[in-house]
Amino acid sequence: MSGNVRREIADRVLARMHERGFAADHDDAFMNLIDDWTLGLVEMAECRSRYSEILRERRQARRNAMDLVTLERQPTALLPGT
Repeated sequence: MSGNVRREIADRVLARMHERGFAADHDDAFMNLIDDWTLGLVEMAECRSRYSEILRERRQARRNAMDLVTLERQPTALLPGT
C-alpha cells in the first residue's frame, strides 16, 4: 500500500474520530505513530501495540502522581520525644 493511500485512510479515520469526540490530532504520540504508519515504517499492529504501551505508561504516571498527592496530604505522625 502506498504512502498516499495510507495517508488518505488515516485522514478519514482521524476525521471520524474527531466527529465522535476523540481529538486524536491533539495527541503528539498518536500522530507520530500514524505518520510512521503512513510512511510505511511500521505496520498498524505495531502502532496499536506502541500506543497501548504509551497509554499504560500515562495511566501509571497519573496513578503515581495521585499517590504522591495523597501521601503529601496525610498528616505527619509525631515522632517520640518531640
